[in-house]
Amino acid sequence: MRNLHRLPLFLTGIGLVTALALAACGGSDDDDPAAADPSPTTIATATVAPSPTVEATPTAAASADPAPPAVSIIDFGYSPSRLAASAGSELTLNVTNTGNVDHTFTIAGLVDSGDLGSGAGAQLTFTPTEAGTLVFFCTIHGEAVMSGDLVVTAAGSTN
Repeated sequence: MRNLHRLPLFLTGIGLVTALALAACGGSDDDDPAAADPSPTTIATATVAPSPTVEATPTAAASADPAPPAVSIIDFGYSPSRLAASAGSELTLNVTNTGNVDHTFTIAGLVDSGDLGSGAGAQLTFTPTEAGTLVFFCTIHGEAVMSGDLVVTAAGSTN
C-alpha cells in the first residue's frame, strides 16, 4: 500500500505506451483509396516517360567528324607503324613526337613534317594518288633506322 501514490503515474504510463503502440501499428484506411494504392498512371509517368530533350536532340558523337588518326613518334619508331589510305582521298594525320630527340614524319615527294622536337606535333594533310605501299620515315635518322608503311588501296577498293 505504500506505493499506491505511484499507481496513477503507472497507469498513465501504461496508457501512453498503449496509445503509442496503436498509433505505430497504424491501420488501413480503407476510406482513402489513394493512400492504400498509388495510381498506376503516376508511376508510369514518373518512371517510363522519356525526357523529350533526350528524344529530340541527336548525340554530339553522331554529328561530329571523327578525329584524324594519330601517329606517335616514340624513340626510334612510329606507333602505329602501318597506316591505310585510299588513292585519291585526302588523308589527315596528327603526328606527335613523344620521344626525347628530334624526328620527322616524311613520305618522299608527298609530305614532310619538318623537324619535330620532343613533345612537338603537327597536323599533316596530303593525298596519295596511286595504290601501293609508301614508306614513311625520319629524315634525321634515316629510313633504315626508323620507318613505317602507308598501304594505299585503289579508289573504291574494299581491301
